[in-house]
Amino acid sequence: RLATPVLLVAKIQCPAFQSVPQCRYRAMRILRSLATCVYEVDESFASDMADALLMSTRFLKSAPLSLETVALPSPCTSAAATLQEIGDFGDSLSAGSFAFIFPILRAALTGPRTIQGCETALRILGLHVDLLSGDDYTPAFASHRKELAITVLELLKHDRALAFQSPSSIEVLVGCYRYSDTEDISTVTTGELAPLLDERGALGPHYCRLGSMMAIAEIAAVHPKLVKNNPLAENRVWVNCFDSDEEIRSQARKTWRCVHCETHESALPPPSPLYAVPLVPLLSYRDASIAEAAATAFAHALGQHGGSISRNLESLCKAYIEAYPTKGSAVSTSSTAKSASASQKKKSIATGLPKKKPIKKKTGTPAGIANIGKTSVGTKKKSS
Repeated sequence: RLATPVLLVAKIQCPAFQSVPQCRYRAMRILRSLATCVYEVDESFASDMADALLMSTRFLKSAPLSLETVALPSPCTSAAATLQEIGDFGDSLSAGSFAFIFPILRAALTGPRTIQGCETALRILGLHVDLLSGDDYTPAFASHRKELAITVLELLKHDRALAFQSPSSIEVLVGCYRYSDTEDISTVTTGELAPLLDERGALGPHYCRLGSMMAIAEIAAVHPKLVKNNPLAENRVWVNCFDSDEEIRSQARKTWRCVHCETHESALPPPSPLYAVPLVPLLSYRDASIAEAAATAFAHALGQHGGSISRNLESLCKAYIEAYPTKGSAVSTSSTAKSASASQKKKSIATGLPKKKPIKKKTGTPAGIANIGKTSVGTKKKSS
């Protein structure tokens, strides 16, 4: 907890902090002192650890006093030395030590390039995933479940994820969602499942979808109602059951049968009667493969719920009409006003006939009526 505000002070560049003598230098000294508290790593690596933390984060544009993880520069000797030392330790770190070095691990697994010397990052992460369940379950690590999953899903976006073996990237992701039979289902929050259900997971790139389906199957094997009673989780699995990719489609159908406790391969069990609510927005999803899978999934669900065909078709038509561009939808207000004023002007058509002179209408009051009751004053004629 102390590392984050110290890191903020060490990175901040505002004039107020620059006017304080040696402010950044003192913050770096404190950060190095905190690094020595990671007792699993030799104190001689404290300076490398502090430098790696600085390079692993940057300020958020939307929240100036918040940090986000960024990919490490290449090469990054300080991060490589730190991760090598942690890898040589060969065991999981304490909760406090892991929270301190986690930004370095996350930065090493972010981006399309593998930083030289940081190949052990996923293996270190896997050691701590084992603490989320089973005999080694440690409550202090349970709060990191979501961020661990987000880190692995970020790695799965890139082809370099396939280079990691023992454990593989998907194995680590599935381990993040491995729950024990005795664990209370109420402790599993919707926030923990969120990375699997949005564009980072089930609606993401190929290996993100595949890994998400495997992770959801791992959850459903122990707590099937957790997925079946969640409309969004059920929707994501149902859509991927009709994906054009054979590998994703096959795994999604295995997961779907696991959710519905079906052991034999037969026709897919029907989805919830409320399937249309989360499915209709995916029909216009930006990824064409997901939109196509959603359309096929919608058609199959219609056939399995014959009693609600008219209602769901009506909602589909309504969504189509609302999304369909109208004739003047792309025209701005100013251009619309100009076109309206221009259309009011009549164009003269040349007919070749002589033009009629406009008749001037007399608009005054007749002189006789106007002069009633008035004394007429005229000019006298000169006598000749």
